[in-house]
Amino acid sequence: SYLLCVCPIGGHVAPILTVARHLVSAGHRVRMLTGSRYAPAVSATGAEFVALPEEADFDDRNVDESFPERHRHKGIAALRYDILQVFIAPARYQHRALQQLLAAEPADAVLSDFAFAGMLPSLLSGEPRPPLIILGVLPLTLTSVDTAPYGLGLPPSASPLGRVRNRTLNALVQRVVL
Repeated sequence: SYLLCVCPIGGHVAPILTVARHLVSAGHRVRMLTGSRYAPAVSATGAEFVALPEEADFDDRNVDESFPERHRHKGIAALRYDILQVFIAPARYQHRALQQLLAAEPADAVLSDFAFAGMLPSLLSGEPRPPLIILGVLPLTLTSVDTAPYGLGLPPSASPLGRVRNRTLNALVQRVVL
């Protein structure tokens, strides 16, 4: 029995639908917790769809409508707003839904999208739980002296000048953007 938890954004849901389809075809019981707009796609895999609570659900096709304050932010402030409102703020509601599902029917493992922040409290609590497996549907976002921050599109550079560039940009992203 598997419980898949996915942030309700198409680029996160689509790859995990493939995982769900594979697990179902192998004969496993699969439940998938994600946004309500993905109910038909989840059901088409043979997995059981479970809707995120309203506080954590939104339609990613119109993020501005789902987050009416979003238009007030520009540049770095807009990026911060999105990270907080789209990914961090729903975490407590995602976590509660995850806990309720596991209490109602235990799972052998929970497979979670990297951006599904609701699994973090379970990872940090130290309480008994099924294995939590993070599914990497995004490129690896670790920092390094040999690479610029994720998302800038700059090629890696381990040259002395490249490392100065990387340290400077990584510090800027960590201290200003994030």
